[in-house]
Amino acid sequence: MAFLEVRNLSKVYGVNGKKVVALENISFKLEKREFLSIVGPSGCGKSTLLRIIIGLEKATSGQILYMDKPIEESKPRFSMVFQNPSLFPWLTVQENVEIVLQPLGYSKEDAGKIAKKYLSIVGLDGFENAYPKELSGGMKQRVGFARALAVDPEVLLMDEPFSSLDSLTADALREEVLMLWADPSLPPDSIILVTHNIDEAVLMSDRILIMSPRPGRIVEDFKVNLPRPRNRKDPEFYNVVDQVISILSR
Repeated sequence: MAFLEVRNLSKVYGVNGKKVVALENISFKLEKREFLSIVGPSGCGKSTLLRIIIGLEKATSGQILYMDKPIEESKPRFSMVFQNPSLFPWLTVQENVEIVLQPLGYSKEDAGKIAKKYLSIVGLDGFENAYPKELSGGMKQRVGFARALAVDPEVLLMDEPFSSLDSLTADALREEVLMLWADPSLPPDSIILVTHNIDEAVLMSDRILIMSPRPGRIVEDFKVNLPRPRNRKDPEFYNVVDQVISILSR
């Protein structure tokens, strides 16, 4: 029984009276405590796939199962970190995290405790009462991670969360995410990352789904057989990167 399974999923859009196939017959499984990345050329449907999984868009056909049940029945907790965190500028950092807990029925007091806990975990102790305009790009993205983790998700979806950051900030935040991921007492149970950055996918993932140009299909399910923590200066690391790039270039 797979933790999460995407089965024969397709997405077709109607554009100017014509049908555009964004995703075609996508199938894969995600196991518990697995970090999965999805790579592919621009426009192949990677972000659309994430949006369908989390329920922001509907598939044209196919199924998504959680513990062998349709997600509409099982209702797992998913959360998502976007490329830009889209914080509410009129709310404080803490309030930007608390707001996702309100629909879950938490009291104001309990929501505040949870928000403070995850802000501390992502390194934002002391910034609870700051406003987004007072934060750097990396700090804003940390708020985005705190907000996503606060709902205690079974599956965390990440749509290019490091791509808008400068390289040093992105590297630091990747390492922090991997440190959090290494702690089984913290959410999530599994992660799906969409990225254009092949180094990033190899650094972070257990498996990499490699997609074709539109219509997006999975051309290879690539297992990253490198021990953790991974060293980007290791020749074997770049050997794996080259393998993924070679598959993408076919």
